[in-house]
Amino acid sequence: MIKGAIKPTWPGTAAICGACLVGWFVNHEADTAYAAARGVSFLLLAAIAASILSDWRSGLRNLVRSDIFALLALYFLLYFEFLFPQPNFEVFAIFEHVQTSIDMTLAGFVALSLGRHVSFGQWNPLQFAGKVQLKTSDYVWILLGAFIAANLNQWIAVGFNFAEWFSELMESRFQRAWARGRYGDLSALLGELGLLGYLVPPLAGLIFAKRKEVNAFLLIVVIVCLLVMLFKGFSGGTRNVLAVYMVGFMGGYFLVQKRLKVATIAVTSVIVMVAFFFMAKYMLEFRNIGLGRYIEEERYRPSYRSFHQQYQGGYGDDKVTTYFVDYNLHTMSRLVAVFPEQFDYLGWNLPFVAMTKPIPRAFWPSKPEGLKVGMEEAIGAEGMTVAATFIGEAYVCFGLLGVIAIGGLLGTICGWWNQLAVQLHAPLSLAIYTSGFFAILITMRSLMFFTTAILPSLALLVFARILYSHQQSQ
Repeated sequence: MIKGAIKPTWPGTAAICGACLVGWFVNHEADTAYAAARGVSFLLLAAIAASILSDWRSGLRNLVRSDIFALLALYFLLYFEFLFPQPNFEVFAIFEHVQTSIDMTLAGFVALSLGRHVSFGQWNPLQFAGKVQLKTSDYVWILLGAFIAANLNQWIAVGFNFAEWFSELMESRFQRAWARGRYGDLSALLGELGLLGYLVPPLAGLIFAKRKEVNAFLLIVVIVCLLVMLFKGFSGGTRNVLAVYMVGFMGGYFLVQKRLKVATIAVTSVIVMVAFFFMAKYMLEFRNIGLGRYIEEERYRPSYRSFHQQYQGGYGDDKVTTYFVDYNLHTMSRLVAVFPEQFDYLGWNLPFVAMTKPIPRAFWPSKPEGLKVGMEEAIGAEGMTVAATFIGEAYVCFGLLGVIAIGGLLGTICGWWNQLAVQLHAPLSLAIYTSGFFAILITMRSLMFFTTAILPSLALLVFARILYSHQQSQ
């Protein structure tokens, strides 16, 4: 078993709650929307860092927790970009609505931080996963099975022509041969197996941690599968997918180590973060046109950017070094402006759509297509994909009370999921645990995808249950 508790410390949570309280005063004393957001961004960053340092007292393994990744992901989505100058933000922002949105985010951080302390006592229905006995080479075959299943629909779409498959990966994700239509069919059902690809990085991390127990050939197979998934994540232009792959690999690798060294974790984490921020910057530039066209037209060159600015213009000072995430705070402020003034709160409509999302339309042709009032429609952004984090979605459903309730619920789920990390002697249990990072990180961006994002972890749990029952019967 792991020495020390795998749970948050109260001093760490107090630091976050205290920062949110101070942030409320900073928000309401600020003169501009940008000043309010920037002030809160530094406060929350310092508080999360203090919370992590407090948790570190229980050991390094106590830092590989789902709730920590949830807090970091939420911070990245909402406030990370405000650590950098944002000359464009004031062009779009309405101060009053941004202030209300900041208040909501602070309530969400407090609820998430407190919810993770909910105790379940001795109740742990997932203990069976820690009793399954597997060799390290078995995990290679599980990884390979997940890799094949995840890509099978794409291979069928290109007739198993792998050169064409690579070419398609260089296209925009919406123009690829296997791009899903508006309505699901049997091919879309097969495409849902793509979610199993999220099992590859944590399994690869686990196998690398135990690489001395597998032969060189199997290790090469694992490396190839991992690199392909990382390339798919990068070429797709979806930053949260690439982030989940990286976090999953690191979680799988570090959790099963017998001894953890601060220097190793620190250096690895810095390298991965720098690599991600560097790649994410370019992913923003090619996600709508495809990596192939981006390279072909040499859009990465400074000369292209200068030409683009000279003849197409733009807001703000382009000589200012900045970093763009998604301006989710701005999106949230636009939702605040229309809910409930112009549109009624959605109530249980969004949770219902989210719960039914995993059901293929091939099995339920009349399944509701979407929300009764889509967020894109509400803010006049039809034809675009709008994300406002779980906080924005909770608000359009139930208002501020919804933000607090859903934030607390997600924190509780993270705390419960952390129980799997206690079973250090059970690699399968840890693989299931790290695979759950995908669902947690994606849910910070949107509640709509939690039920589908958790499917890979549920698949591993079902597999573990079958193996456990089989081994017990022998």
